[in-house]
Amino acid sequence: MDINLTPIYRKLSEHDQQFIVVDEKIAIFKDQILTILDAQTVILNRLDQELTFVNQRLRRIDDGINNLNRETAQHGEEISQINKQLARHQQIFANHEEVLIKIDKRLDKLENNVSRQRQDIFQIKNRLSIA
Repeated sequence: MDINLTPIYRKLSEHDQQFIVVDEKIAIFKDQILTILDAQTVILNRLDQELTFVNQRLRRIDDGINNLNRETAQHGEEISQINKQLARHQQIFANHEEVLIKIDKRLDKLENNVSRQRQDIFQIKNRLSIA
């Protein structure tokens, strides 16, 4: 039994050539995928760095807001103290104003008395000069 293997070898050779082409295409496809993956990795690394910077900036902003809130609370306490002092001074001013009104009334009475006494003195001088 003598079998002619030449057509089989030819077919195997064709298949080997086809596999070589497929292997080359797979290698090209693999290179393309790796290139794309490398580009995506670069992008992801940049995004990760950006996220880190954004988080740091947000922490600084939060710290700044917390500091401002503390300062605002402190200023609120200071304003409250100032308002209390202002209320005390307004009360003192009102008391002084009442005292000044009383003094003003007394001065008016004294001025009236002095004026009457001057008139009396003037009348006495006139009587003495006539007599």
